[in-house]
Amino acid sequence: MRRYRLLLWFLFCVDLGLIALFGVREFKNRMPEKLWLIAGESGDYDLSLPFTLRLDSDDVRASVSQDPAVPADRITVDMNEPFSLSSERAGEYQAQLSLFGLIPVGTLDIGVLEQTTLLACGMPVGIYLHTDGVLVLGCGSFALSGGGTACPAENILRTGDYITRVNGQEVYEKEDIVAAVQEAGEAPVTLTIRRKTATTVVSVTPRRSADGSFLLGVWIRDDTAGIGTMTYVNPATLEYGALGHGITDGDTGKLFSISDGTVYPAEILSVVKGEVGDPGELVGMLQRSEEQVLGSIRKNTGFGIFGSLSTTSESRFLNELLDSGKYLYPIGLRQEIELGPATILCGFDGTAREYDIEIEKVRLGADDNKGISIRVTDPELIAKTGGIVQGMSGSPILQNGKIVGAVTHVLVNDPTKGYGTFIENMLGH
Repeated sequence: MRRYRLLLWFLFCVDLGLIALFGVREFKNRMPEKLWLIAGESGDYDLSLPFTLRLDSDDVRASVSQDPAVPADRITVDMNEPFSLSSERAGEYQAQLSLFGLIPVGTLDIGVLEQTTLLACGMPVGIYLHTDGVLVLGCGSFALSGGGTACPAENILRTGDYITRVNGQEVYEKEDIVAAVQEAGEAPVTLTIRRKTATTVVSVTPRRSADGSFLLGVWIRDDTAGIGTMTYVNPATLEYGALGHGITDGDTGKLFSISDGTVYPAEILSVVKGEVGDPGELVGMLQRSEEQVLGSIRKNTGFGIFGSLSTTSESRFLNELLDSGKYLYPIGLRQEIELGPATILCGFDGTAREYDIEIEKVRLGADDNKGISIRVTDPELIAKTGGIVQGMSGSPILQNGKIVGAVTHVLVNDPTKGYGTFIENMLGH
């Protein structure tokens, strides 16, 4: 009997734990990591969360009944009920967050974007990035001239480090490091490295290898190239966003820290269709020439690459994009997205056109680039690509006459399904 009661208590505790686990997951899905507004427009929210917001700025207003005697910076909003916020000024603001209106739990950011009409692009582009410093991929031993092996950099340099100086001299390319090491011979070289956000100085002594050259025993990289899709262009400023996710190094898995980069037209040669277990890809080439430069790359972030288009480019792609104005759309924020039909804009066959998709889930609380779950339903796109393939990242997601996000990932076990990021994540980078 006692064992039976203990078993019941055990099962009861397991049930409570499962309920709590699913409750936390659902809470994270519904709790935005940031509330987004467009200046001059009302942002409507229906989150059903047990929190109260207290607005800390007169620039952000709430449509709630408020005692006139209460100062504007003491206006409170019950997040368990539908509410609306508005602001006339773009900027970053904060609100005080409390549980049940009683227990302070921190702050919630409010981002207000300018009213902006974007030119949805959907065309593939070639991407070339140059690292900010020379990236360390790893360390490895090599054969010595006198026999044996060595790895001088072992336990000194780490995967993901960026070498920025050698013996006090700035280095921009891996050839700079190779030349400095050869010049040093077997004398110690001083390396200035950036490790995450910290900068430090280390010393490594080269060794003579079997072929007579001096080596540190480190694998390095200073650039990368690939193909992705441009999401949007701001026609007023010619600033663009692409990919919807950052560019990471295939060896380290870390986001590239870049000094600069360039976007070029991309010629898609073929499409490898996606299948279960194989996401497929766009196979193409960069058209790298000074005359074909589309623009610069200034940032590589978790929500895409960003830069400005060139006004002097002779690219037919750029001129047609800016002249057509065919796909001019206002911004649609995450709270405006509806489950159901939408489209993605793709131009991998040379002409941008819309393909039907279904938005299956929206995670308002997503702080990554997978806030929108999508499924390709367009028979023509499925016939051409099998669904979503590598290289389509950045394809704009359109719904109800607005640009609401960009495609970012494909599910390996079902290429018709994938994820997208919210457009405000890209604009707020």
